Amino acid sequence: MSADLVMVQESVKLALDAADAAADVTAEYNKVKKENKKLLGRVNSIHRMSGLIAIIAAVVTVGALALTLIIHFRSMSSLELLSGTNREAVIVFAENVDNMNQSIGKLELTLQNQDDLVALNQKLLGEIQALRAGSQAPLDAIEKRLQAAMEEQQKATGKLASSISTFSGRLTAMQKETAKQIKKSASSINNLAANSGNKDDKTLAEVNKKLANMDKRQQELAQQLDLLVRENSAMRKLLANGQRQIKFP
Repeated sequence: MSADLVMVQESVKLALDAADAAADVTAEYNKVKKENKKLLGRVNSIHRMSGLIAIIAAVVTVGALALTLIIHFRSMSSLELLSGTNREAVIVFAENVDNMNQSIGKLELTLQNQDDLVALNQKLLGEIQALRAGSQAPLDAIEKRLQAAMEEQQKATGKLASSISTFSGRLTAMQKETAKQIKKSASSINNLAANSGNKDDKTLAEVNKKLANMDKRQQELAQQLDLLVRENSAMRKLLANGQRQIKFP
């Protein structure tokens, strides 16, 4: 009897232990189930966030691609504009270089003409000095003739004064002779002066002709210099216009 009671007690104890174990298992199951629900909720939330992130990433990628294409096309347009501007600048620079070379050639020609004009001026100055030296000789001759005539007149006057008291009859003849000599000397002086004057007139005519030629050359040089100044002004205006026409992006 006691053995049956012990067995019953053990059976009850085992049943209670089994019930406790079942309760623990149920509680643990419920706990695991709740955790699984939470985990599933988190997984679903992550899945939804992943989809949203994927959509946002796709939109950002498309936007970045569109922005890249826009920047690329704008860069290509700017590059084409810059290339056209560079070609335009090169053309304007080449034209300016050609104009500068032409102006330099004309300037060299003008400088050569200036050198020729300076040489002509020096030559003309030498000729004028030679003409002055040549014109001085007739003047010296005239002065000598005048001095000789004055000396002759003084001699005649002295002779007249010494013999006036004794040769009253010859006084008139001597006076006439003196007057004749004076007239002859004056005529000779006038002829010499006239000849010298004709020579000087001819020389002066040649000098005037050369001076006129020199003036003509100077006028031509002034015209060339004026033309060069106008061409330089036109070239500067062309450079200014070219610089205004060049547009950088």
